[in-house]
Amino acid sequence: MQPRSHALNGEVAAARPVARCIGSLAAIYLIMGLVGLQLAIPPSTASPLFPAAGFALATALWYGWPAVVATFVGQFLMHMVRCWYEGNGWPPVQLMLATGFAVGAAAQAAAAAFLVKRWTGDTWRELAFERQLFGFLIVGGGVACIISASAGAACLGLAGFVPLGELPYEGWKWYVGDTLGVFIFAPLILVLLAGGGDFWRAVNRRVMLKMLTIFGLVMVAFAGASRWEQAARLRQLANEGESAVARLADRLQQRAEGVRLIRLLLDDADQPSVAFPPVAQQWLRGTADADVLAWWQPPGPGDDSVDRLLIESRSDTAVAAGLPATAAALAQAAVDAGSLRSKQHQRLLQHPATPPTGLLLAVPGGDEARSPVAGCLVAGLDQQRLLEQAIPSLPLGIGLWVGEFHIGDGAAGRLPQAGQLQWAGRLPLDWLDWQLDLTADSRYLKGEFDVTWIVAILSLLFAALFADRDVAISAAVSREEIAREEKQQLERELLIAQQIQKGLLPRRPPALPGFELAGCSRPAAQTGGDFYDFMPLPDGRLAVAIADVTGHGLGPALVAAEVRALFRALIGRGEPLGQVVAAMHRLLAADLPDERLVTACFAVIDTTAGQLEYLSAGHGPLLVCRAADGSLEELPAQSLPFGFLDEPPAVPAGRVKLEPGDVFVLITDGFFEAADATGRPFGVAAVVDVIRQDRRGTAERLVASLERGLAEFLGRTAAQDDLTAVVVKRAADAAELEGAAEQPLAAVQSVG
Repeated sequence: MQPRSHALNGEVAAARPVARCIGSLAAIYLIMGLVGLQLAIPPSTASPLFPAAGFALATALWYGWPAVVATFVGQFLMHMVRCWYEGNGWPPVQLMLATGFAVGAAAQAAAAAFLVKRWTGDTWRELAFERQLFGFLIVGGGVACIISASAGAACLGLAGFVPLGELPYEGWKWYVGDTLGVFIFAPLILVLLAGGGDFWRAVNRRVMLKMLTIFGLVMVAFAGASRWEQAARLRQLANEGESAVARLADRLQQRAEGVRLIRLLLDDADQPSVAFPPVAQQWLRGTADADVLAWWQPPGPGDDSVDRLLIESRSDTAVAAGLPATAAALAQAAVDAGSLRSKQHQRLLQHPATPPTGLLLAVPGGDEARSPVAGCLVAGLDQQRLLEQAIPSLPLGIGLWVGEFHIGDGAAGRLPQAGQLQWAGRLPLDWLDWQLDLTADSRYLKGEFDVTWIVAILSLLFAALFADRDVAISAAVSREEIAREEKQQLERELLIAQQIQKGLLPRRPPALPGFELAGCSRPAAQTGGDFYDFMPLPDGRLAVAIADVTGHGLGPALVAAEVRALFRALIGRGEPLGQVVAAMHRLLAADLPDERLVTACFAVIDTTAGQLEYLSAGHGPLLVCRAADGSLEELPAQSLPFGFLDEPPAVPAGRVKLEPGDVFVLITDGFFEAADATGRPFGVAAVVDVIRQDRRGTAERLVASLERGLAEFLGRTAAQDDLTAVVVKRAADAAELEGAAEQPLAAVQSVG
């Protein structure tokens, strides 16, 4: 048993390559994701082209679950790096968002890989045909990309970064970016991963380099355009803010001038201790954002009278709004004004029950050089109404904040949200320190944004289609080139096999006294499953073999070579023909596949007796044509074909006596089963007619007549099966026969 420590070391060593793979893929995903985010056109945070989605699908198909884990890690790190770069830090909400985004991206990669394999099988490795490519893009991009878009939009909505009404639109933009990323980059990454071989290095690499260069330029141009678009929108938002600031400053300046004018009127009035002049009252009534008007003057030196105070209020709402209504409060406000001659003073007064909503404008009275505090006039303004009166309308989607006061239909919160533009400015008044914050949500310039987005999407979509077409063409050309190389290699191998098989056939028939021998074999393809053979035996007899393996091509040729080798090895030991065939049955049963059968006929010619011993393993017809009357008899097959049964019953060989001039013919089924253009077979009867007509000729002539007769019958139709024929003819000259019996055995020769 292996020690536990060794087992742990082995597990760690095996995990290291997987960890390196995950780390490398996550780093590449992170880089591609950050590049894709640079293409986002604010106020949107979604990129119209997200290359990392295509990278995730391609690597998930190629590497499996490690790529899915790498997608999770890369997406999580991408969001955290983005938060750090934008200066938002890593608060818990950002960690939760990063986790949600990462889960969605990993689930999308896993689901896309599963759908692609389920839909296209293994054709995703090639993508050489448009049907395969489009099926890959539909299920891997159009269907699977719904997952990450839905998860991302849901996370943004739950975190409050996108208003509920904007979630479908934000999810749609996310979906489009991921889908185009799959359309463009998944085929490219797959071709890069699958690249190999001379043709890839010579052709595909140049094609892919050209395409990647084009897309790199497109991405750089698009990133520049998006930055320009963002700057243009910020400038437009700044114009809106500066216009709002100018209107508000003009409004405040008008109010300050009105208060100064009233103070001058009070200086001209005699003892204004009863009521404000009518002009002051009219000003208060006609100024929609003014609630309180109060004049206060302290006693002069040596004057024992009390402070003089005049108060004019629009209504009791002034008190409720947090504005002072008592002499002490107004006096304190005037004193707090500081240098009343050159400065105004604003102060948001705290009321016990309400937040500060008021603005005090204090105007000094008298000559500050003679009397630092000669009295003052204080006007109380409602700040919310002041904003609404100064800036009656803002464009759709813009909100304006001054302190805690807000106007416009922008988001009610002041925290930055996804898809928002922000601008901040200050009032150009040296006596009032106000900051104005302007925030625009996705409704601002939405029409122009939609146009830009649609143009970008259409451009990228057309680019994706052309790119994928180039990928398909490149893959198809690569596949054709590889197939051409494989075909050429196969043809070379088949040519070698053909030469080897041709070398196994007898170059010429052996010289056998008293007999004429001839044979032919024409494979339907470069190699065939037919063969014939002549083999001289040590005792002076001659063995003849013919066989037909089902099918034609290289496989049957290998089986035919094995049958020939077995027959030669077994018959050379001098065993009876029946035992030889039985042994071949047993040996071939272990080698032949279930769908492969072999028919064969073996014969041994005895020159001294003028007879022929034969045994057919399912092969026929075996034809004997008698020279005397031209009669023809068909000998039966004694055994089953090789491969039909493992242990067929043993059968004895048959014998046939050949008289001078008699012919023994063996053919394969390619002769009589050959059909012409109409489907009509040549048939056994036609073979018999050829044998009868040319029985008086030589064996070689008879073989040629069989070939010629079949060729005339077929016309231009090619034979569909291998053609093999063997003719054994006993010589008709009796003197030759007698002389043959006296010749020594060494006269029997063969080069087969």
